[in-house]
Amino acid sequence: QLSPNFSSFTFSSKSISAFAPQQTWICAAVLGFILLFFTIMLGVGSNVLGANPLFNKSGFNISNVLPDNIGNGMEFVLIPNLINIISLAAPLFFGLMVFCALASLTSSGIILLTTGNIVTKDIIKKNFLKQISDKSQISYSRLVMLMIFIFSLIISSFNISIMTLLSFSLSFSCQMIVPLAALCYFPNFTRASIFIGLIIGFITIILTSALGQFWF
Repeated sequence: QLSPNFSSFTFSSKSISAFAPQQTWICAAVLGFILLFFTIMLGVGSNVLGANPLFNKSGFNISNVLPDNIGNGMEFVLIPNLINIISLAAPLFFGLMVFCALASLTSSGIILLTTGNIVTKDIIKKNFLKQISDKSQISYSRLVMLMIFIFSLIISSFNISIMTLLSFSLSFSCQMIVPLAALCYFPNFTRASIFIGLIIGFITIILTSALGQFWF
């Protein structure tokens, strides 16, 4: 529900009755189970594949296909090592993973396009350039997407752990709960109060998060 795509689908659909079971059972139940199950399986399974030096010394490991330095603060190299092993042992399955990666990139691109469109229509057009043409809206959307892309590249160039980036992005996403709740349950919330609250929340996250401490 916090995704910009879901907001666009909601406002552009004639009926939203089909979204309730889809969001509840597919996004929450099925995908939640998949993420929880496979994440635990990857983390626990790597211990018996040589990634944990304590398991290797005690003899609990069944193989040493993974380097033991993964268990000594190098957890972020687990997935690249697993991908490399799969590419050598099961090329067909590796090809399936490549298709999944392409689908993920396409999905991320759609989210980026939707975000640029929402910023242009809901912020730039409504508050600053009310008489903007359709061609100019496309140009501004491209500019917003370029700024987001450059900002992402700058963040990725820093020596920051993936968990820090995940917590930072999750904190930003949770800020969208307030406008979503106002849209669904609290009509007395004004647009100005929500906008000011979001700005204050974003600034607070940047200054208090681990990523903000790294910057400032």
